[in-house]
Amino acid sequence: MRIVYEFESAAYANGVADGESARALGCPITIYLEVGIDDYAKGFRAGFFRDQDSSKGKRPGERLKDVGGR
Repeated sequence: MRIVYEFESAAYANGVADGESARALGCPITIYLEVGIDDYAKGFRAGFFRDQDSSKGKRPGERLKDVGGR
């Protein structure tokens, strides 16, 4: 069985990745990223503040999608 992660939008997915990177590098969060309501800012916060012990390896905003046994 193959699992594909599907984000709500590309902007959200980019925000999650950037937020995770910023947290790992110890970068400060800007006011825009702290309070912004667009998909990128929401994704950034999800990645930046994500619990390090999240269950099942699922990232915030992801939906699991079964694409068959390839």
